[in-house]
Amino acid sequence: MASKAYRRKQQVKELKKQKQSERQRQETQKKTKTTIFYGVGGIAIIGLIYLLVTSISTTAYFPGPGDAPATGPDDAAITVTQFGCYTCPFTQSFNRDVFPGIIEEYEDRVKFAYRTMPIYSNSGAERSAMAAWCAEEQGMFWEYHAQLFAVPSFGDSTLRGHAQGLDMDTEQFNECLESGRYRDVVREEFNEGRRASIRVTPTVFINNTAIEGDHVRLDGAMDADVYRRILNDMLERNS
Repeated sequence: MASKAYRRKQQVKELKKQKQSERQRQETQKKTKTTIFYGVGGIAIIGLIYLLVTSISTTAYFPGPGDAPATGPDDAAITVTQFGCYTCPFTQSFNRDVFPGIIEEYEDRVKFAYRTMPIYSNSGAERSAMAAWCAEEQGMFWEYHAQLFAVPSFGDSTLRGHAQGLDMDTEQFNECLESGRYRDVVREEFNEGRRASIRVTPTVFINNTAIEGDHVRLDGAMDADVYRRILNDMLERNS
């Protein structure tokens, strides 16, 4: 009897060991799958963000400068049209660190324009865009534009302060801003961006009007070297 009882105890112990071993194996597999899922998922998300922010793409519709504030030769064959939002950090860094240098380097051969594409979920996005148009009314768009990026604060006191600091006619500027007379212009620009399927700011369209179909769209804040390569290639094809 004792021998049978001993064997039953051993069998029970063995069964417990097998069950414990099986549970450990299942938990290990679960952890491994979870790690792989989050690892692949994380890579996929990072890749998606990268593509959204820094992709070069094509689209059926390539808007040009339109009536937007512009600098460079009016008859330039190559136009660079940026759609941006003053409250967007990517647009801010691009217009502080990259775009001004490109304009300075190519302004004698290329026309550059800035079109407002406000992110309406951001506080001050539309208001700052209207303020920039009020500055354009006094021929001070680019100076005011630079101030909006240099001081990313978009309350009315700051917007008015920029105008005063630039020695603009502040009475005219304040009346312009309060009247909202450029609200429809800003919204038309926004709708133009939507027509071009813009999803991120800044988005830039480079058109070579001298050669049909010679155009490039850049979604996101890209390095200056990207612009130099594209513009140099287009200028060479025009020579």
